[in-house]
Amino acid sequence: MGIAEKSYKYEETQSIAKGVMYGLERLNKVSADEPHIVDTEQYYSREIMDLEWGKFWKKVWVVAGRVSDIPEVGDFFTFDLGRESFLITRSSEDEIKTFFNVCSHRGNRLVEADYGSMPGGFTCIFHSWKWNIDGSLNQVQDQDTFRPEVLMGDLGLQEVRCDTWGGFVFVCMSDKAPPLHEFLNHAREHTDPYNVEDMRVITDILLELPANWKTGVDAFIEAYHLHAIHPQVLNVIDDRNRDVELYDHGMSLMQAPFGILSPRLEDQESLTEPLKIMLREIGLDPADYEGRAADVRPIVQATKRKIAEENGEDISRFTDQQITDDNAVFFFPNLAFNVHPEGALFMQFLPHPTDPQRFFFKVQILIHPLAETDAHKIPFYMGIEKGADITCKERPEREYELAPAETSALGLIMGQDVHLLDLVQKGLVSDGFEGMRFSEQEIRLRYFHEEIDRYMNDQKW
Repeated sequence: MGIAEKSYKYEETQSIAKGVMYGLERLNKVSADEPHIVDTEQYYSREIMDLEWGKFWKKVWVVAGRVSDIPEVGDFFTFDLGRESFLITRSSEDEIKTFFNVCSHRGNRLVEADYGSMPGGFTCIFHSWKWNIDGSLNQVQDQDTFRPEVLMGDLGLQEVRCDTWGGFVFVCMSDKAPPLHEFLNHAREHTDPYNVEDMRVITDILLELPANWKTGVDAFIEAYHLHAIHPQVLNVIDDRNRDVELYDHGMSLMQAPFGILSPRLEDQESLTEPLKIMLREIGLDPADYEGRAADVRPIVQATKRKIAEENGEDISRFTDQQITDDNAVFFFPNLAFNVHPEGALFMQFLPHPTDPQRFFFKVQILIHPLAETDAHKIPFYMGIEKGADITCKERPEREYELAPAETSALGLIMGQDVHLLDLVQKGLVSDGFEGMRFSEQEIRLRYFHEEIDRYMNDQKW
């Protein structure tokens, strides 16, 4: 079976039944269009960067952070997106509010910290103006020195539209955008069985990288590059046969069979070391399965169900595919979310405020909190460092990295991707490069760019 034929295979599951046929319809539509070359000016033009801000970024829902980071009234975190900064706070037990993170007196950035708690409200360090946690103005320092007409109007913090799903806080600067759940549509439905809202952050890294934010998205939502950049993963992932689903509003899903050898490998029978690790993690002896590499994935699926049943855990909501495989959901416009029953990898691509050839790459690992004695329940592919607080009682501090990939805390695989981004960005500005030519294996990239085009051509809200 060929790549394109296999890539577009659909299997209806209980969690995404509604989205399957719609995804197939959308996929056929995109595939039937005349092939085209994607222009590269959008990856380095300051003019296009400015247009994107007004036509695109100010109109979409974007993940700002986790609800679990603001459990108590007065807790807050900040989120930077391009030229803007947002202040997200729990203003009451059952309400979260988002404001532009700016003082209405002289424009100072009101809060600098990533996270914190200010139940008494927010005070500007420039001139001591104060606001309550609901955004209302509390105090104007030396108010008697201002003429009354200068202080006319609402001087409270300007509120920004926000909503939550899956334990994430989303923000949107447009009142015309559809409600969040409608925006996320079937991508949300696919992810719901994993109970993402119960996950907690165990790793939090932010890097500034020398590439456009779309260069980052392009690199992380296709698997065509695995055989070249990450040859080591061929020992545990089928990089050729992947199911793809495309949803409305630029969302998409790619399901990667995990626990199976790549068809690119000549030896399809011998157990590789990653397959042996998968067997050991669930208490099986790899020696009993030598020469049976193709059996590992179904054996792992069946054994995990058996273990869950013995422990009184209900995992009937998961299909066999969801138990083992990498389910890579792309939440348009800038979140690649690879989710498993045990946790998820969060990769967000944030535009630089002034330079179209730089972006911020936020990487988080989320897990379902475990007892200290249950570290063995976390699969090796989750990339959790030994000694990490798997109880998630204390949120880890965010790590800021400017180091090259070789010294990155991201690990080998992601470090390889990050290293490549610099090389790709340099090629995108070359006079010798005419534009992107996407294969059928890169259909998600084409769909991503087509959705951006709809915003840039004023075809969205």
